[in-house]
Amino acid sequence: MPTTGQQGFVQIDKLKKDASNWATWKQQMTVTLMGRSLWDVTAGDDIEPPTVGLAKWKEKVQKAVMQIVLCVEDGCTVDADTERASYVWDYLIERFQTTSMLGKTLLKQDLTNTRYEDTILMTD
Repeated sequence: MPTTGQQGFVQIDKLKKDASNWATWKQQMTVTLMGRSLWDVTAGDDIEPPTVGLAKWKEKVQKAVMQIVLCVEDGCTVDADTERASYVWDYLIERFQTTSMLGKTLLKQDLTNTRYEDTILMTD
C-alpha cells in the first residue's frame, strides 16, 4: 500500500530482486511518477536538457531517479549515478520485464543457479 514518506516521496512496496512484484510495482511507480509530474523525464518524453530552465529540469530528473531507486530492494543493481531518469527506467524494464532478451537470460541464469536443498521427508 503506497504511503507518503519523508520529503514527499511516495513509498510503495519495493521492487523485489526476483521480480515477483514487477507488474504491480511498475504500475504503482508509473502512477507515482505521473502524480509528481516526473513522468516526462522518466518516460523519455523530455530527456534532453532544455536550453532554458536547466536547473529545474535537473531537479526533476534527480527527484525521479531518487523516487525509483528508493523503491527497489537492496541488491537490485540500479545505475543511480545517471543524469537521465529514463536510463534507470529503461534498465529496469530491460532487466525485469521477461519479454526482453536480457530478462529472459537473467531468469534462465537464476534458474540455473538455483540450488537443491536437502529436506527431511515427513512420514506418518
